[in-house]
Amino acid sequence: MINLVYECHDFFKNCGFTYAICGGFALELFINRKIRPHSDLDISIFDEDRKNIVEFMLSHGWRVYEHPSSSELLGIILSPDDKRVLERHCLWAIKPDCSFINIEPTAEAEGFFKYEITNEEQLNFDFIEIIFNSKSDTDFLCGKDKNIKREMDKAILYSDGIPYLAPEILLLITS
Repeated sequence: MINLVYECHDFFKNCGFTYAICGGFALELFINRKIRPHSDLDISIFDEDRKNIVEFMLSHGWRVYEHPSSSELLGIILSPDDKRVLERHCLWAIKPDCSFINIEPTAEAEGFFKYEITNEEQLNFDFIEIIFNSKSDTDFLCGKDKNIKREMDKAILYSDGIPYLAPEILLLITS
């Protein structure tokens, strides 16, 4: 499996909250082989840990951004208490000097940045798309329709100790 996934797991394994690899890398963990190049690394975090993940990333020197769907700009998030942390479906965490994306301040609006993806494939552990999902006491709640659920031990699987979302969950959270 690609080093990027192992680096991500090493980074998060003692974070104190539940996370799971999702997206294309999760499918590769499920079938235990590389399928194709990936444009980014996605992780799933539960809604209850929104502030915790932002605090964790900021404390480790990463920058956190919102990517509003109606905008070509990124909005910087400087605190876990920023209201956008609770409002967005996903956030981007980016290391300074990221090899994958170029970010520059914009003159149009303070606190917003233009960005350009510089590579078709992410090769270094310097960019994470954080996707928020919901759970109950025992179940992973899928997608927009929270009536669809899966037992937690069937929703989050493991490969070589690395947590990842089961393929059926990936299909439901991205639809």
